[in-house]
Amino acid sequence: MLDFKQVLNGRGFTAHVKLNQEVKAGTLLVTLDRQTMATAGLDMTTIVVFTEGYTGEVPLGSKLHQQLAAGTPVLKQA
Repeated sequence: MLDFKQVLNGRGFTAHVKLNQEVKAGTLLVTLDRQTMATAGLDMTTIVVFTEGYTGEVPLGSKLHQQLAAGTPVLKQA
């Protein structure tokens, strides 16, 4: 598996919390610069895997090119 941080030597990533820092839901953890990723030729496709025998339907819909507010659910298990 490709390790983005290793490939870019940390460029393009901004950490907003420290190692072992306690965080709450909604805390901004890290941001990344999509232009840095694109320039490096990295594929930003994200794979989601459901385990533990989940058999329900998950209506994903496309979030491509959508700006979502912080805290907006992208997936919701029924």
